[in-house]
Amino acid sequence: MANTSSTRLRTSCLTPLGGWMGRKRGSIRQLRGWRPFVHRTEVPTFSASGSDSAGPVQGRPRGAVWSVGCTDQVVRVPRSQTGRLVVQSDVEPDPCPVASPGAGTILSAFADLHERDMHRELFVFVDDEGRDVESMTVHRLAQDAHRVMSLLEERDVRRGDRALLVYLPSLDFVSAFLGCLACGVIPVPVAPPNPLRLATDTGALAANAVSSGARVVLTHDAYQGAIEAAIRARPLPPEAPKLPEIPWLATDSRDGDKVDVVDLRRWYAPADPDEPAFLQYTSGSTGSPKGVIVSHRNIYHELLFLAADLGLGDDTVAVTWVPHFHDLGLISFLLNTIVGHSGRTYVMSPLSFLQRPSVWFDVMSRVRATHTSAPDFAYDLMVRKTTLEQRAEWDLSAVRILGSSGEMVLPQTMERFWNAFILRGLKPAVFHPGYAMAEHTLSLSVGSGGPLWVDKRELEKGCVRPVEAGSARDAVGLYGSGWVTKEDARVRIVDPDTHKPCDPGQVGEIWVDSPTKALGYWGLADETRETFRARVSDGDPREYLRTGDFGFLHNGELFVTGRLKEGSRATRWS
Repeated sequence: MANTSSTRLRTSCLTPLGGWMGRKRGSIRQLRGWRPFVHRTEVPTFSASGSDSAGPVQGRPRGAVWSVGCTDQVVRVPRSQTGRLVVQSDVEPDPCPVASPGAGTILSAFADLHERDMHRELFVFVDDEGRDVESMTVHRLAQDAHRVMSLLEERDVRRGDRALLVYLPSLDFVSAFLGCLACGVIPVPVAPPNPLRLATDTGALAANAVSSGARVVLTHDAYQGAIEAAIRARPLPPEAPKLPEIPWLATDSRDGDKVDVVDLRRWYAPADPDEPAFLQYTSGSTGSPKGVIVSHRNIYHELLFLAADLGLGDDTVAVTWVPHFHDLGLISFLLNTIVGHSGRTYVMSPLSFLQRPSVWFDVMSRVRATHTSAPDFAYDLMVRKTTLEQRAEWDLSAVRILGSSGEMVLPQTMERFWNAFILRGLKPAVFHPGYAMAEHTLSLSVGSGGPLWVDKRELEKGCVRPVEAGSARDAVGLYGSGWVTKEDARVRIVDPDTHKPCDPGQVGEIWVDSPTKALGYWGLADETRETFRARVSDGDPREYLRTGDFGFLHNGELFVTGRLKEGSRATRWS
């Protein structure tokens, strides 16, 4: 895929590690016994040029403009006079162009970026040792996506058909995703099964293929070969879930198939912004995996609001190891970079991080990273699995956003983390937790005012009684998940049984309605109606997304306390 004379996939390393990415919703804790990693020996270099203007700024809500409902209260969320969120940052980012929400799409935004700055370096893939092994510019991405589009058209995969994207961590996935959008095919990112354990590891892929009605599987040549070799060596037993019996297409570029001329005018332009753009499968920890239908309007709005909330711009340097098939990795990092909101993104395998956590901050220090995000457990690993000598080598003073999403933020984790890393240039103000879920495209709330200490016994009864930190033996600290910053968004705290709004200071189920509420679950009309079309009993005409999470609002900030299906309104604190 590299823009060189020889671009065939060079290396695929599959080595045992024990485990894989976890099934728990929002968690990336487990490994499944192999190490997926793809890179190429060629490292093309490109010059980047061009500049943009008039972009977003970051910050935590102070002031007023957007209204966000809170039971019978209305919480006001601010914008500056330019219509963007007020900033609270020591560093003013270089702005990037962000259009107002309208009929735009990922494709139109990428076409604009290609026209004005086609040589910009978008992505760099990093290996286990933190070394740059592959680079991708805007134009190379356009070439590779165009080639994938042509491949799908040649195989008679039509507009509206679904394509499973089964990729190891690599930049090939980015090209395949954009190539699907370019011809109106609906991409479905999924986790690649372990070739060494196919008999037990193909269940999710098989279920996703059936539920989505996929017409084709897109993958790497090397991964497809590994699957075929594994089946020849050890055929699947009759009772094992079968691999999708649909065409498997390798999208690696080869000598002679490079696209020299890219006509973006041929790319698909959806007539209706509410057409499905892609399916994001939930992990299935609380039931069978479901394909969330994310529309072109949903994802375009999400990227705009994330750019503003996170202060993305031309000078943004992001580093991520979050899986590409996870909504956080896909949207926050890959898609925000594709549309030009982020300057450059360094991508590594999640297995690189889990094998050696220090590689995360090795890369961040080397490239002067400004943005990163990970679940709470990752920050705990950085404390437990790095040494004083390693930390002494790192300069993290360029970081502006240190995000935490995917699981509950534990105050004790962050206390240990700041004690370990405060001398490395990190400022506590950069910590930026958030609450996200696939059914809301991604983010529901962002930012934090820090921990809130409450009476634990009262919390377990569903009541919120703030206390002073350390003032009582039963005090427990909760990290807030920030504020809902999306225009025309409304959050309600609702009794899950009666659908009556909860009083202020009560814990209830979090319900939300906003422009990024997804369309529903693919092929599941009853579940869609129950989850995405909920009505509050007070006559509110909106239809709400039921998150399945318990929480409360305190001074306009959202706090998540537990899962509805776990039966408790408060997490069982040790």
